[in-house]
Amino acid sequence: MYLDHFGLRQRPFLISPDPAFLYPSGGHREALAHLGYGLEREGGFVLLTGEVGTGKTTLCRLLIEQLPATFRLAYILNARLDSGGVLAGICKELGIDLPPGADDRICVERLHDNLLAAHGEGRQTLVIIEEAQNLDPVVLETLRLLTNLETASAKLLHILLIGQPELLDTLRRPDLRQLNQRVVSRCHLGPLSLADTRAYLDHRVRVAGGERPLFSARAARRIHHRAQGIPRLINLLAERALLGAYAEQRRQVTAGVVNRAAREVLEGPAPAREGRPRLPALGLILALVVAGAAALGLRWLDVAPRPPAAAPTAEVQAVPAPDVAATPAPPTSDGPPPGTGVFARWLAPWGIHGAARSVDEACGVALRRGLACESLAGLGPEALLALHQPVLVTLFNDSEGLDFHLVAGATAEGVAVVNASAARTLTRGEFAARWSGDGWLLWQPPAGYRQALMPGAQDPQLLPAVVDALVARGYLAEPLVTGGDYGAYLVEQVRRFQGDRGLAADGVLGVHTLVALGVGGLVSATPPAPVAEEG
Repeated sequence: MYLDHFGLRQRPFLISPDPAFLYPSGGHREALAHLGYGLEREGGFVLLTGEVGTGKTTLCRLLIEQLPATFRLAYILNARLDSGGVLAGICKELGIDLPPGADDRICVERLHDNLLAAHGEGRQTLVIIEEAQNLDPVVLETLRLLTNLETASAKLLHILLIGQPELLDTLRRPDLRQLNQRVVSRCHLGPLSLADTRAYLDHRVRVAGGERPLFSARAARRIHHRAQGIPRLINLLAERALLGAYAEQRRQVTAGVVNRAAREVLEGPAPAREGRPRLPALGLILALVVAGAAALGLRWLDVAPRPPAAAPTAEVQAVPAPDVAATPAPPTSDGPPPGTGVFARWLAPWGIHGAARSVDEACGVALRRGLACESLAGLGPEALLALHQPVLVTLFNDSEGLDFHLVAGATAEGVAVVNASAARTLTRGEFAARWSGDGWLLWQPPAGYRQALMPGAQDPQLLPAVVDALVARGYLAEPLVTGGDYGAYLVEQVRRFQGDRGLAADGVLGVHTLVALGVGGLVSATPPAPVAEEG
């Protein structure tokens, strides 16, 4: 209906998982790289998780298109089968004939023979299971036993599990720890940031034949806000908004058109927004933050300020603060006097007291006190909260503007935030919907830290602290003697930790991973339930 009006060859925002329309965000590129890495390994489990609508199936379709010709594929869509049903489905996909009434033992024997024959021909076998969060633990254990099928020198089977975040909770069960430890690569798809949402909209329009942006900056921001960065919801809203703009004979979608589309497409009105009470005194604001944090068990800021750190050595390079000149400043009318705003509060837990009027200025003060300022761009909201640090972010307000906020703490129930005039608690969903994707973290680089540590590198100063942190969080049963080598086993434990925290599971010991581990951050992250080591 609207194709000629906007100069398009096809509809750009259908929700079918077409790999041709996949927007290569940083998160999707990293996920595809991790999937490829997992398939290059000798065999075992590969894990792809993400919320509903984040593009897991589309990414999987792209992976399938890129599989080498040596790979055979068994694709299981129904994850609500019992063990026998899953085994029979795999055999059917691989063309293995089973006698009538064949039991699990016969299925496994026929499958083993088939895998051996394929291996002898130089072929590899990949089993993909969608909606894996629905798999019963008994079925998962059956799949683990399949990965025992091997020759004297090689595993015979790769299994890719694709599911929602509940799958991670299932794999943390004590009775599934052996399977969890056989995951050779894991990655998590989070929502798109505001910048990625804008690029996503323009990318799909270009793929559909468009030669100009069809969404104004305010319209793209509104779509991101209402869709919470979820690609499937972005598609639904954008499709309806294009129809609305066509009906009004507009050449570009406006924020008003998006608002009307959202009322028609989404179920019910937007999530209720809490009011923004103005408090007369800074002491009362801070008291409310502390009281709210105590009520929710939020402990990030409940620590004694650190003494100022020594001046950084020449080897420690602070990450420069991003250019935020275009970012609206927080409201100042009727707010606290200069020096008591959100930037000063961000610095205060580090023992730094004084005025700061911008991110650049606050980062400059921190640098002079031996700290570094790190951008959080590219992190999803869950990964940001998993850092367990007081971080500075920009959140959308009710008038679609941006305000600076300090994230003071979080639990499963809520996120405590404070800006220049008020303190409140948002639900995690509200926080994800309001967050623009921009954020900044202060941290203390460990002694000798110069840059992220890559797998296979050496660092006798950093690795002992990383090992201690992994032991404290249950990812290692006891301290390892590394000799300063960042070897394969330690890399795998770091990848497990990163995947559980929603970070890119690449094994790279960068700022975000180190801070999540409690190395260089203000407050050590609360350890998850320990994951017992096999044997």
